[in-house]
Amino acid sequence: MKPFKFKHFTIHQEHSALKVGTDAMLLGAIANHEHPTHCLDIGAGTGVIALMLAQKFQDATIVAIEPDASSFLDCQTNIQQSDWSNRISSLQTSIQNFQSDQTFDLIVSNPPFYENALLSNKDEANKAKHAPIGLLEDFFRYSMKLLSPSGLFWIILPSENKEKWIDFAQVIGLNLHSDFVIESKPSITKRCILAFGLTKTTTVEKKTLLVRNSTNDYSDEYKALTKEFHFNKL
Repeated sequence: MKPFKFKHFTIHQEHSALKVGTDAMLLGAIANHEHPTHCLDIGAGTGVIALMLAQKFQDATIVAIEPDASSFLDCQTNIQQSDWSNRISSLQTSIQNFQSDQTFDLIVSNPPFYENALLSNKDEANKAKHAPIGLLEDFFRYSMKLLSPSGLFWIILPSENKEKWIDFAQVIGLNLHSDFVIESKPSITKRCILAFGLTKTTTVEKKTLLVRNSTNDYSDEYKALTKEFHFNKL
């Protein structure tokens, strides 16, 4: 498979089960913090989101963790060949085994999130897309422990499970700060991007983002969101 070229970095993805896709592009482009100095990418895959964060936040250091050995090969290669290899570190580990004395201002995750879906025939794809029982709960719990006092945890999830995870987050002490509804086409909602923090907020940021319009072309808002990353004009 040919490398996926961005404006300022290249993604090699011959080993990873999941290739660069819209979910990663959306999360990497939307995830934000006023001034993050330390960022964490949980389940980094090819490292694309970690690299997008490095491009966006020039003063930040990023830690990318990925438990799958094949995906980690691509992640390590892509980080080492980027212009920001001195600010990004990669570790082959799970969130459950990750240890750090550092807290993080910005945590992002594009996790395996199909909890009850039909499994594919490929073991690699199963591991990348389907969440074992309790895995997503761990993503929330461990992220909460690793957040700085003003930090934000951004995650992309299926829209049909949104309320479940908002409620779960609240129970364990995470407060909803942002709620992005992602429409793949007009009135077709399959994803949401949520941000949670330790602090309470009186106003939740709510937005709807359309990816493709009725003619199946990328929407103007999606183009504007991703224009600093895509190598070719959409």
